[in-house]
Amino acid sequence: MPKETPGVIFPLEITEDNAGYKLADLKHTVNFNIKNILLTNPGERIMIPDFGVGIRQALFEFTSYDLLELIN
Repeated sequence: MPKETPGVIFPLEITEDNAGYKLADLKHTVNFNIKNILLTNPGERIMIPDFGVGIRQALFEFTSYDLLELIN
């Protein structure tokens, strides 16, 4: 089984000994990445225009066929 490479916790937190930044475990990293994908609108990332779901656009809309097409 490959060894996990820990990521940095966002917002950045400095370690107690001021030697670097705290690292996140895999669960924290996956949770952060899912939130990032859901809350990013398509076109918001400059070099990756197709990145993101744009859930905010559909969050408080009335249910309709147009909304279902937007989500799909």
